[in-house]
Amino acid sequence: MPDYQTVRDSSTPVAPLTAEQKWDLAWKETVDPFNFASVVMAAGFSQRGDQTPKYGEGGAAYGERVGAAFADFGTQNFFSAGLLAKRLSQNK
Repeated sequence: MPDYQTVRDSSTPVAPLTAEQKWDLAWKETVDPFNFASVVMAAGFSQRGDQTPKYGEGGAAYGERVGAAFADFGTQNFFSAGLLAKRLSQNK
């Protein structure tokens, strides 16, 4: 499991991340192999339960679900770890 945001030793001061480091963190979280596996698994559960019927059934529908899940996950990472984190640190 990705563990990029954990401070191992809380007694050691940690410098705030720069904007570039925040974007790097968002990228690392998005392309981590564990997260790819999570996306594939979530799309599989969605396919099995036909949670979004507009995709339909079959391999092509599953591919669309994987693509949509990855886009959703990547967007969340880039907004939370990149864009919004950068904006919030600028307002302080």
